[in-house]
Order: sequence, then structure tokens, then C-alpha cells
Amino acid sequence: MHYIENTLGFKVIIAKTGVKNLKIKANSYDIGIYFESNGHGTVHSQASVRGKIEKLNSHIESSNDSQILELLLIFLSMFNPTTGDSVSVFLATECALKLMNKSIKDLYYLYKELESTNMKVVVSDKNIFIPNHDETSLLEPIEVQDYINELNSSYGCRCFIRPAGTEDIVRIYSEAETAETAEKTALLVKTKIEDYFK
Repeated sequence: MHYIENTLGFKVIIAKTGVKNLKIKANSYDIGIYFESNGHGTVHSQASVRGKIEKLNSHIESSNDSQILELLLIFLSMFNPTTGDSVSVFLATECALKLMNKSIKDLYYLYKELESTNMKVVVSDKNIFIPNHDETSLLEPIEVQDYINELNSSYGCRCFIRPAGTEDIVRIYSEAETAETAEKTALLVKTKIEDYFK
């Protein structure tokens, strides 16, 4: 997210977990790219945008500009806007790299991915954990969120928790520069949650 916002200059919107929530956010933009860390996602473009590109192309005299617009239309049509498709995303990535005269190796070194860990804690009542609208922090219990904020600040990590949808489970996510830090902060949060029920 830091790379997308700070280097590429695009706004990142966070949605609640689940592709259905991501789709709603992406569909509110002319062109929306949505993804989850598990690889689910796609590019969605509004029909009105594609129509504007076609209309613009019919008025352009430069063959080079016309080719670019045609290429953009072809590129946007590669994505399955309904479900996402890893094969089409892979092919689109290959096309983009080719156009930019880059390789898969260049893509790999574009940014440094942070280490992350996921953990779950069985609790007696998940309903006491009330997340904010995008599930990146807790509204209640505030003392648990304050503790997580302290860890995030002290360890330079990003850690948050969210209650599971159906089971009495709280899921912990933590990412940091090192796997050790991500694991350590997640374990500290797990202990804090377990202590909360004692």
C-alpha cells in the first residue's frame, strides 16, 4: 500500500474482508483495481469509460494515439470483472511488462514486501470486539485497541484484529519488516486478548 500511494501516487481504499466488499468499492470508480492478500481480485472498468475511449478514438487522427487507445481497450477487456481470474491477470501483467520493456525480475524488485503472519484466538464471545467500518481497528474494547496502537508504534508494524464472521474466533493480522517482529506482535496481541477474558 505504501508503494502504491507514495511511489505511484494512487489512492488506496481499504474495504472489509471479502471480495463482495471490495467489488462495491471498486465499482464506484471509473477504473477500479481490487485485491486481497490471498490473490483474489481483478480490474473493473465502467462501460461508460470504455465507451468514452472508443468515442475519443474515432476523433483521433494520429495513428500512434489511436493504437494506444485501442491497446487500452484490449487491456481492459482482458480482465474478468465478475470473479477475477488469475490467468487473465497474469497475462495482463505480462503485457504491461512487455509494453514497459520490463521483466518479471524487474517486477519482483519493484518494492519490498513486508513479512506477515495470521493468527486466531478462540474466545468466549467474539461480539465484544467491534471493528470500525473497514475492520482495520477496534471501536471496542478500546483498551485492546490502545494496546495494539502502542505495539504498532513501538515495533513499526501494522497489526489489527477482527472478529470472525460465524465462530467465536478473533483473527490477528500483523505485518512488519521481519517475520520475527510480525510473529512477536501477533503473539503479544493474542496474549492481551486471552488476558481480557480472565
